[in-house]
Amino acid sequence: MSNINQNELNSAICDMYDIQKRIKIHKLADLPKDDEGSETTIGNCVNDVLEFLVNLKKVVCSICKKEIDPKKEYQLGHNAEPVSSERCCTKCNYEHVIPVRIADIVSRNKSSKNKLNKFVDDLYSGGAK
Repeated sequence: MSNINQNELNSAICDMYDIQKRIKIHKLADLPKDDEGSETTIGNCVNDVLEFLVNLKKVVCSICKKEIDPKKEYQLGHNAEPVSSERCCTKCNYEHVIPVRIADIVSRNKSSKNKLNKFVDDLYSGGAK
């Protein structure tokens, strides 16, 4: 499977998640997949294809190096920019990526720097709500 283009695989998986959401919104998931009396639904088929594609891809968090389980995490992980150019798990997204993004945005506005420092301090001490 090493000849699979990982970017194309990621794109196909994201497309399948989008399709899965759309068929649920439009109440198509429970319809039969064909007109031949099949008990298999459109939703079953989409889920099977999605599971197959996800099993081709093992995603590791670029920050903590743990495997990202797409059944428990956000699809294939989160965009870890600017901390990493790869994907990250939800925990690292909340603990590392989002604070760095907020710091970057606020640092552009010098008058907000003290508010940011207090927010980040509160976030790490458990005081932010």
